[in-house]
Amino acid sequence: MNYYLKYEMDTQRLIMAVVNDARSVIPLLVEQDGNAIYAYSQGLIALMVPGVILYRIETLNGNLGGIVAINTNLGAVGVVFLQLRPAAVPFLSQISQIINTFIQENTFLQDVLY
Repeated sequence: MNYYLKYEMDTQRLIMAVVNDARSVIPLLVEQDGNAIYAYSQGLIALMVPGVILYRIETLNGNLGGIVAINTNLGAVGVVFLQLRPAAVPFLSQISQIINTFIQENTFLQDVLY
């Protein structure tokens, strides 16, 4: 599969949707109720501080593979969290390479307002 990163503005809704969908592959959420899923989602949302940008991980057909939050603050650039949907988990190494290249080439700078 070919994936790419796309800037996402509706962070809270997308984080909750992906976590809800991916609960079967998140070890902390296996066989947990909705309260645990909500608390986990809120924890990820709390990580979305100024300077952290959320990106959709999508296939070329537009199918959502997951989300990644990238810290764009100078001196601390890197992945804050990565959450893949179950169908994208087998492609983790390929997706990780795409994210690493995205960060190394400073592609995220086009989405940063100074």
